[in-house]
Amino acid sequence: SRVESCHEYLAINTTSWILTNIGLCLFTGGDDKRVIIHGLTDILLDALPENIIQKKHKHKKKVYFNINDLDASRKGLEDIAVVEKHKLNGWINLWAFGQGDDDEKDGTTKDMVSSALGTLQTMTEPVILNLCEDKVKYERVFARLNNDATDIAGLKQINDLVDTVITKQSCYNFKIKQPTGDLIQLLCDGSAANKELHELAAELATDPVISGMYEGPVSIKKMKRGVEKSLLKNYASNDIFSFDKELDFAFLKDLARAGITCRDLRAIYNCLDKLLNVYGKQVEIVRMKNRFIPESELGYRDILLNLRFIDQIDKDDPNKKTYKYNGHIVELQLHHEKFQNVRKKGKGHANYGATRFLMDFIKITTKKDIIKQQKSGGDKIEDKIHKHTPQEAIKENLAELWNVTA
Repeated sequence: SRVESCHEYLAINTTSWILTNIGLCLFTGGDDKRVIIHGLTDILLDALPENIIQKKHKHKKKVYFNINDLDASRKGLEDIAVVEKHKLNGWINLWAFGQGDDDEKDGTTKDMVSSALGTLQTMTEPVILNLCEDKVKYERVFARLNNDATDIAGLKQINDLVDTVITKQSCYNFKIKQPTGDLIQLLCDGSAANKELHELAAELATDPVISGMYEGPVSIKKMKRGVEKSLLKNYASNDIFSFDKELDFAFLKDLARAGITCRDLRAIYNCLDKLLNVYGKQVEIVRMKNRFIPESELGYRDILLNLRFIDQIDKDDPNKKTYKYNGHIVELQLHHEKFQNVRKKGKGHANYGATRFLMDFIKITTKKDIIKQQKSGGDKIEDKIHKHTPQEAIKENLAELWNVTA
Protein backbone atom coordinates (compact mmCIF):
# COMPACT_ATOMS: atom_id res chain seq x y z
CA SER A 1 0.00 0.00 0.00
CA ARG A 2 1.07 3.59 -0.56
CA VAL A 3 2.72 5.16 2.47
CA GLU A 4 3.12 8.93 2.45
CA SER A 5 6.57 10.33 3.18
CA CYS A 6 7.46 12.00 6.47
CA HIS A 7 11.01 13.02 7.36
CA GLU A 8 12.36 14.76 10.42
CA TYR A 9 15.42 14.52 12.63
CA LEU A 10 15.15 13.03 16.11
CA ALA A 11 17.75 12.95 18.89
CA ILE A 12 17.79 9.17 19.03
CA ASN A 13 20.65 6.80 18.36
CA THR A 14 18.90 3.55 17.48
CA THR A 15 17.34 1.51 14.72
CA SER A 16 13.74 0.56 15.31
CA TRP A 17 10.40 0.25 13.59
CA ILE A 18 7.21 2.13 14.40
CA LEU A 19 3.66 2.08 13.08
CA THR A 20 2.18 5.59 12.97
CA ASN A 21 -0.75 7.29 11.32
CA ILE A 22 1.36 7.64 8.16
CA GLY A 23 2.25 3.98 8.06
CA LEU A 24 5.39 1.94 8.51
CA CYS A 25 8.57 3.95 9.03
CA LEU A 26 12.17 3.11 9.72
CA PHE A 27 14.48 4.94 12.11
CA THR A 28 17.97 4.69 10.66
CA GLY A 29 20.45 5.69 13.33
CA GLY A 30 23.97 6.94 12.76
CA ASP A 31 27.09 7.96 14.61
CA ASP A 32 25.86 11.57 14.69
CA LYS A 33 23.15 10.49 17.18
CA ARG A 34 20.44 11.67 14.82
CA VAL A 35 17.87 9.69 12.95
CA ILE A 36 16.03 10.26 9.70
CA ILE A 37 12.51 8.87 9.54
CA HIS A 38 12.04 7.32 6.12
CA GLY A 39 8.61 6.42 4.82
CA LEU A 40 8.50 2.86 3.52
CA THR A 41 7.96 4.23 0.01
CA ASP A 42 11.25 6.11 0.24
CA ILE A 43 13.11 3.10 1.60
CA LEU A 44 11.96 0.69 -1.09
CA LEU A 45 11.47 3.01 -4.05
CA ASP A 46 14.82 4.73 -3.49
CA ALA A 47 13.28 8.21 -3.28
CA LEU A 48 15.51 11.02 -2.06
CA PRO A 49 14.35 12.33 1.36
CA GLU A 50 14.72 16.01 2.15
CA ASN A 51 16.23 17.19 5.42
CA ILE A 52 13.39 19.14 6.96
CA ILE A 53 11.82 19.96 10.31
CA GLN A 54 8.17 20.38 9.37
CA LYS A 55 6.07 17.27 8.88
CA LYS A 56 3.91 18.87 6.21
CA HIS A 57 6.01 19.56 3.17
CA LYS A 58 6.26 19.22 -0.55
CA HIS A 59 9.11 17.49 -2.34
CA LYS A 60 11.05 19.96 -4.45
CA LYS A 61 13.51 18.93 -7.09
CA LYS A 62 16.80 20.41 -5.97
CA VAL A 63 19.87 20.93 -8.12
CA TYR A 64 22.84 19.85 -6.00
CA PHE A 65 25.65 20.60 -8.43
CA ASN A 66 26.03 24.12 -9.80
CA ILE A 67 29.26 24.79 -11.66
CA ASN A 68 28.79 28.52 -10.97
CA ASP A 69 28.50 28.05 -7.20
CA LEU A 70 31.01 25.47 -5.99
CA ASP A 71 30.48 26.27 -2.30
CA ALA A 72 26.80 25.43 -2.65
CA SER A 73 27.76 22.33 -4.64
CA ARG A 74 30.00 21.09 -1.83
CA LYS A 75 27.18 21.67 0.64
CA GLY A 76 24.90 19.75 -1.70
CA LEU A 77 27.40 16.86 -1.80
CA GLU A 78 27.48 16.77 2.01
CA ASP A 79 23.67 16.70 2.16
CA ILE A 80 23.38 13.93 -0.41
CA ALA A 81 26.11 11.86 1.29
CA VAL A 82 24.29 12.05 4.65
CA VAL A 83 20.94 11.03 3.17
CA GLU A 84 22.35 8.20 1.04
CA LYS A 85 24.41 6.85 3.96
CA HIS A 86 21.30 6.72 6.13
CA LYS A 87 19.37 5.08 3.32
CA LEU A 88 22.00 2.38 2.79
CA ASN A 89 22.31 1.85 6.54
CA GLY A 90 18.54 1.42 6.73
CA TRP A 91 18.59 -1.25 4.03
CA ILE A 92 21.47 -3.06 5.78
CA ASN A 93 19.65 -3.08 9.12
CA LEU A 94 16.38 -4.14 7.51
CA TRP A 95 18.05 -7.05 5.73
CA ALA A 96 20.05 -8.12 8.83
CA PHE A 97 17.05 -7.92 11.15
CA GLY A 98 15.07 -10.13 8.82
CA GLN A 99 17.77 -12.80 9.04
CA GLY A 100 18.19 -12.81 12.83
CA ASP A 101 16.91 -15.40 15.30
CA ASP A 102 13.11 -15.19 15.41
CA ASP A 103 13.04 -16.14 19.10
CA GLU A 104 14.89 -12.94 20.00
CA LYS A 105 12.56 -10.59 18.11
CA ASP A 106 9.59 -8.63 19.37
CA GLY A 107 6.46 -9.99 17.70
CA THR A 108 5.14 -6.67 16.42
CA THR A 109 8.52 -5.58 15.12
CA LYS A 110 9.03 -8.96 13.47
CA ASP A 111 5.69 -8.70 11.67
CA MET A 112 6.46 -5.21 10.40
CA VAL A 113 9.94 -6.15 9.21
CA SER A 114 8.54 -9.23 7.47
CA SER A 115 5.94 -7.02 5.81
CA ALA A 116 8.62 -4.58 4.62
CA LEU A 117 10.82 -7.40 3.31
CA GLY A 118 7.81 -8.96 1.62
CA THR A 119 7.16 -5.64 -0.10
CA LEU A 120 10.81 -5.52 -1.12
CA GLN A 121 10.50 -8.99 -2.64
CA THR A 122 7.32 -8.04 -4.47
CA MET A 123 8.91 -4.90 -5.88
CA THR A 124 12.13 -6.54 -7.04
CA GLU A 125 10.48 -9.54 -8.73
CA PRO A 126 9.21 -7.67 -11.84
CA VAL A 127 12.53 -5.83 -12.22
CA ILE A 128 14.44 -9.13 -12.13
CA LEU A 129 11.87 -10.77 -14.42
CA ASN A 130 12.24 -8.01 -17.02
CA LEU A 131 16.04 -8.24 -16.85
CA CYS A 132 15.84 -12.02 -17.33
CA GLU A 133 13.51 -11.65 -20.31
CA ASP A 134 15.83 -9.12 -21.93
CA LYS A 135 18.84 -11.32 -21.19
CA VAL A 136 17.27 -14.19 -23.14
CA LYS A 137 16.73 -11.85 -26.11
CA TYR A 138 20.32 -10.57 -25.88
CA GLU A 139 21.63 -14.15 -25.93
CA ARG A 140 19.61 -14.87 -29.06
CA VAL A 141 21.06 -11.79 -30.75
CA PHE A 142 24.56 -12.88 -29.72
CA ALA A 143 23.98 -16.37 -31.14
CA ARG A 144 22.88 -14.91 -34.48
CA LEU A 145 25.81 -12.50 -34.42
CA ASN A 146 28.18 -15.49 -34.24
CA ASN A 147 26.69 -16.77 -37.48
CA ASP A 148 26.99 -13.49 -39.36
CA ALA A 149 30.09 -13.27 -41.59
CA THR A 150 30.41 -9.49 -41.26
CA ASP A 151 30.18 -9.56 -37.46
CA ILE A 152 32.55 -12.53 -37.19
CA ALA A 153 35.14 -10.72 -39.33
CA GLY A 154 34.60 -7.48 -37.40
CA LEU A 155 35.07 -9.16 -34.02
CA LYS A 156 38.30 -10.77 -35.20
CA GLN A 157 39.57 -7.37 -36.37
CA ILE A 158 38.64 -5.82 -33.02
CA ASN A 159 40.40 -8.56 -31.04
CA ASP A 160 43.51 -8.28 -33.19
CA LEU A 161 43.55 -4.50 -32.79
CA VAL A 162 43.20 -4.81 -29.02
CA ASP A 163 45.96 -7.39 -28.72
CA THR A 164 48.48 -5.78 -31.08
CA VAL A 165 47.85 -2.04 -30.70
CA ILE A 166 45.48 -0.74 -28.02
CA THR A 167 46.80 -2.64 -25.01
CA LYS A 168 50.40 -2.10 -26.13
CA GLN A 169 50.18 1.69 -25.91
CA SER A 170 52.14 3.31 -23.08
CA CYS A 171 49.02 5.23 -22.03
CA TYR A 172 46.90 2.09 -21.62
CA ASN A 173 46.13 1.04 -18.03
CA PHE A 174 43.09 -1.10 -17.22
CA LYS A 175 43.29 -0.04 -13.54
CA ILE A 176 43.58 3.66 -14.33
CA LYS A 177 41.73 6.15 -12.12
CA GLN A 178 40.83 9.79 -12.37
CA PRO A 179 43.58 12.26 -11.39
CA THR A 180 41.56 13.29 -8.31
CA GLY A 181 39.04 11.75 -5.96
CA ASP A 182 37.25 15.08 -5.38
CA LEU A 183 33.77 14.69 -6.88
CA ILE A 184 33.16 18.43 -7.26
CA GLN A 185 36.40 18.87 -9.21
CA LEU A 186 35.57 15.80 -11.30
CA LEU A 187 32.13 17.21 -12.13
CA CYS A 188 33.68 20.54 -13.16
CA ASP A 189 36.28 18.85 -15.38
CA GLY A 190 33.71 16.38 -16.68
CA SER A 191 31.31 19.17 -17.64
CA ALA A 192 34.03 20.82 -19.72
CA ALA A 193 35.20 17.53 -21.28
CA ASN A 194 31.64 16.40 -22.02
CA LYS A 195 31.16 19.01 -24.74
CA GLU A 196 34.25 17.91 -26.68
CA LEU A 197 33.38 14.25 -26.14
CA HIS A 198 29.96 14.68 -27.75
CA GLU A 199 31.41 16.66 -30.62
CA LEU A 200 33.83 13.76 -31.21
CA ALA A 201 31.04 11.16 -31.01
CA ALA A 202 28.81 13.08 -33.43
CA GLU A 203 31.70 13.50 -35.90
CA LEU A 204 32.65 9.83 -35.74
CA ALA A 205 29.04 8.71 -36.25
CA THR A 206 28.80 10.60 -39.55
CA ASP A 207 31.98 9.10 -40.99
CA PRO A 208 31.05 7.01 -44.09
CA VAL A 209 32.96 3.91 -42.93
CA ILE A 210 31.12 3.99 -39.60
CA SER A 211 27.73 5.39 -40.63
CA GLY A 212 26.45 5.11 -37.08
CA MET A 213 23.91 6.92 -34.96
CA TYR A 214 25.08 9.43 -32.37
CA GLU A 215 23.28 8.71 -29.07
CA GLY A 216 23.18 12.15 -27.57
CA PRO A 217 23.49 14.63 -26.15
CA VAL A 218 23.79 13.31 -22.59
CA SER A 219 24.57 15.45 -19.54
CA ILE A 220 27.20 14.41 -17.01
CA LYS A 221 26.29 11.82 -14.40
CA LYS A 222 24.30 13.16 -11.45
CA MET A 223 26.04 13.80 -8.15
CA LYS A 224 23.59 11.49 -6.37
CA ARG A 225 24.51 8.52 -8.57
CA GLY A 226 28.21 9.17 -7.98
CA VAL A 227 27.62 9.05 -4.22
CA GLU A 228 25.59 5.84 -4.56
CA LYS A 229 28.35 4.11 -6.54
CA SER A 230 31.02 5.16 -4.04
CA LEU A 231 28.94 3.94 -1.09
CA LEU A 232 28.29 0.59 -2.77
CA LYS A 233 31.97 0.20 -3.58
CA ASN A 234 32.86 0.76 0.09
CA TYR A 235 30.08 -1.55 1.25
CA ALA A 236 31.16 -4.33 -1.12
CA SER A 237 34.76 -4.26 0.12
CA ASN A 238 34.08 -3.92 3.87
CA ASP A 239 32.27 -6.18 6.34
CA ILE A 240 30.93 -3.27 8.41
CA PHE A 241 29.25 -0.16 7.05
CA SER A 242 30.76 3.04 8.44
CA PHE A 243 29.26 6.51 8.42
CA ASP A 244 32.72 8.01 8.90
CA LYS A 245 34.50 6.39 5.98
CA GLU A 246 35.50 9.07 3.48
CA LEU A 247 34.07 8.64 0.02
CA ASP A 248 36.52 8.46 -2.87
CA PHE A 249 35.36 9.10 -6.42
CA ALA A 250 38.56 8.57 -8.43
CA PHE A 251 37.21 5.27 -9.80
CA LEU A 252 34.33 7.05 -11.60
CA LYS A 253 35.35 7.16 -15.25
CA ASP A 254 31.89 7.63 -16.77
CA LEU A 255 30.82 10.99 -15.36
CA ALA A 256 31.11 12.36 -18.91
CA ARG A 257 29.88 9.80 -21.43
CA ALA A 258 28.64 9.57 -25.00
CA GLY A 259 27.48 6.76 -27.26
CA ILE A 260 27.51 5.70 -30.90
CA THR A 261 25.30 2.90 -32.26
CA CYS A 262 26.88 1.01 -35.17
CA ARG A 263 25.20 -1.32 -37.64
CA ASP A 264 27.66 -4.20 -37.05
CA LEU A 265 31.01 -5.14 -35.49
CA ARG A 266 32.96 -4.14 -38.58
CA ALA A 267 31.65 -0.58 -38.19
CA ILE A 268 32.68 -0.69 -34.51
CA TYR A 269 36.16 -1.79 -35.62
CA ASN A 270 36.27 1.13 -38.07
CA CYS A 271 35.40 3.46 -35.22
CA LEU A 272 38.31 2.11 -33.13
CA ASP A 273 40.62 2.39 -36.11
CA LYS A 274 39.62 6.02 -36.69
CA LEU A 275 40.23 6.91 -33.06
CA LEU A 276 43.74 5.46 -33.26
CA ASN A 277 44.84 6.65 -36.69
CA VAL A 278 42.85 9.79 -37.43
CA TYR A 279 42.20 11.24 -33.99
CA GLY A 280 45.34 9.88 -32.35
CA LYS A 281 46.80 13.35 -31.72
CA GLN A 282 43.56 14.62 -30.16
CA VAL A 283 42.53 11.75 -27.94
CA GLU A 284 44.01 8.54 -26.53
CA ILE A 285 42.42 5.27 -25.42
CA VAL A 286 43.57 4.61 -21.84
CA ARG A 287 41.23 1.71 -21.07
CA MET A 288 38.84 -0.55 -22.93
CA LYS A 289 36.19 -3.05 -21.90
CA ASN A 290 35.15 -5.46 -24.65
CA ARG A 291 31.84 -7.05 -23.65
CA PHE A 292 31.45 -9.04 -26.89
CA ILE A 293 32.52 -12.14 -25.00
CA PRO A 294 30.80 -15.49 -24.33
CA GLU A 295 29.70 -14.55 -20.80
CA SER A 296 27.87 -11.32 -20.00
CA GLU A 297 26.19 -10.70 -16.64
CA LEU A 298 23.02 -9.08 -17.97
CA GLY A 299 23.41 -10.30 -21.56
CA TYR A 300 23.97 -6.86 -23.09
CA ARG A 301 27.16 -6.49 -25.12
CA ASP A 302 29.05 -3.41 -26.25
CA ILE A 303 32.49 -1.82 -26.10
CA LEU A 304 33.33 0.78 -23.48
CA LEU A 305 36.28 3.07 -24.13
CA ASN A 306 37.88 5.39 -21.60
CA LEU A 307 39.48 8.34 -23.33
CA ARG A 308 41.64 11.32 -22.41
CA PHE A 309 41.88 14.49 -24.51
CA ILE A 310 45.40 15.53 -25.47
CA ASP A 311 46.51 19.14 -25.19
CA GLN A 312 50.15 18.93 -26.33
CA ILE A 313 52.61 16.22 -27.39
CA ASP A 314 56.34 16.65 -26.75
CA LYS A 315 58.18 16.94 -30.06
CA ASP A 316 61.20 15.00 -28.81
CA ASP A 317 59.29 12.33 -26.89
CA PRO A 318 55.79 11.44 -28.20
CA ASN A 319 55.04 9.60 -24.95
CA LYS A 320 55.24 12.88 -23.02
CA LYS A 321 51.87 14.61 -23.19
CA THR A 322 49.80 17.18 -21.39
CA TYR A 323 46.05 16.80 -21.20
CA LYS A 324 42.98 18.97 -21.34
CA TYR A 325 40.47 19.24 -18.52
CA ASN A 326 43.09 18.32 -15.87
CA GLY A 327 43.46 14.89 -17.48
CA HIS A 328 39.81 13.99 -16.88
CA ILE A 329 38.87 10.54 -18.20
CA VAL A 330 35.63 10.18 -20.19
CA GLU A 331 33.68 7.19 -21.53
CA LEU A 332 32.70 6.50 -25.14
CA GLN A 333 30.23 3.64 -25.61
CA LEU A 334 30.17 1.75 -28.92
CA HIS A 335 26.87 -0.08 -29.29
CA HIS A 336 25.73 -2.74 -31.75
CA GLU A 337 22.44 -1.84 -33.44
CA LYS A 338 20.83 -5.22 -32.78
CA PHE A 339 21.53 -5.09 -29.03
CA GLN A 340 20.33 -1.48 -28.83
CA ASN A 341 17.04 -2.43 -30.49
CA VAL A 342 16.37 -5.03 -27.79
CA ARG A 343 17.33 -2.60 -25.02
CA LYS A 344 15.07 0.17 -26.31
CA LYS A 345 12.07 -2.13 -26.73
CA GLY A 346 12.58 -4.04 -23.47
CA LYS A 347 11.75 -2.95 -19.92
CA GLY A 348 14.76 -4.40 -18.15
CA HIS A 349 17.28 -1.59 -18.60
CA ALA A 350 14.83 1.21 -17.77
CA ASN A 351 13.49 -0.51 -14.64
CA TYR A 352 16.97 -1.49 -13.48
CA GLY A 353 18.18 2.08 -13.99
CA ALA A 354 15.30 3.44 -11.90
CA THR A 355 16.05 1.09 -8.97
CA ARG A 356 19.78 0.54 -9.47
CA PHE A 357 20.96 1.61 -5.99
CA LEU A 358 18.54 -0.81 -4.35
CA MET A 359 19.14 -3.64 -6.83
CA ASP A 360 22.93 -3.35 -6.56
CA PHE A 361 22.65 -3.35 -2.76
CA ILE A 362 20.63 -6.57 -2.90
CA LYS A 363 23.12 -8.15 -5.28
CA ILE A 364 26.12 -7.27 -3.10
CA THR A 365 24.35 -8.29 0.13
CA THR A 366 23.21 -11.60 -1.34
CA LYS A 367 26.74 -12.49 -2.41
CA LYS A 368 28.04 -11.49 1.02
CA ASP A 369 25.45 -13.73 2.70
CA ILE A 370 26.41 -16.70 0.56
CA ILE A 371 30.14 -16.24 1.20
CA LYS A 372 29.45 -15.95 4.95
CA GLN A 373 27.32 -19.12 4.90
CA GLN A 374 30.00 -21.02 3.01
CA LYS A 375 32.74 -19.92 5.42
CA SER A 376 30.71 -20.69 8.52
CA GLY A 377 29.45 -24.03 7.23
CA GLY A 378 25.91 -22.93 8.07
CA ASP A 379 22.64 -23.84 6.41
CA LYS A 380 22.91 -24.81 2.80
CA ILE A 381 21.41 -22.38 0.33
CA GLU A 382 18.88 -24.99 -0.76
CA ASP A 383 17.72 -25.54 2.82
CA LYS A 384 17.28 -21.83 3.47
CA ILE A 385 15.25 -21.30 0.32
CA HIS A 386 12.68 -23.79 1.62
CA LYS A 387 12.12 -21.48 4.62
CA HIS A 388 10.49 -19.03 2.19
CA THR A 389 11.94 -15.91 3.77
CA PRO A 390 11.79 -12.86 1.51
CA GLN A 391 15.59 -12.69 1.37
CA GLU A 392 15.89 -16.28 0.21
CA ALA A 393 13.13 -15.77 -2.34
CA ILE A 394 15.05 -12.78 -3.71
CA LYS A 395 18.24 -14.88 -3.84
CA GLU A 396 16.38 -17.55 -5.76
CA ASN A 397 15.13 -14.95 -8.25
CA LEU A 398 18.61 -13.50 -8.65
CA ALA A 399 20.25 -16.88 -9.23
CA GLU A 400 19.08 -17.06 -12.84
CA LEU A 401 20.23 -13.52 -13.60
CA TRP A 402 23.48 -13.07 -11.70
CA ASN A 403 24.39 -16.61 -10.65
CA VAL A 404 24.61 -15.44 -7.03
CA THR A 405 24.74 -19.00 -5.69
CA ALA A 406 28.08 -19.71 -7.40
